[in-house]
Amino acid sequence: PDWKKIMQFEPARTEVPIFLSACDRREESNHRYTTAVEDLDNALSHGIEELVQTMEDLLHSRGEKYFEYETNLKSDYAYIEKLRA
Repeated sequence: PDWKKIMQFEPARTEVPIFLSACDRREESNHRYTTAVEDLDNALSHGIEELVQTMEDLLHSRGEKYFEYETNLKSDYAYIEKLRA
């Protein structure tokens, strides 16, 4: 709308500037909110990625240990069987 034309008549002379100011504040507030949500999303995404990486590292480490234990057990079992024979 043409706010300048609307503002020529009462009560719009006082109400339109207040309305436009409120619109500007709302836009600024929306921008700040959007920025905050994006920042939160980025922080959460980064935290989740690190958590998943930590879990992968732990599982890989444990998997290696279990494989090592299994290998040692098989070797010991084979050695015992060889001694019995």
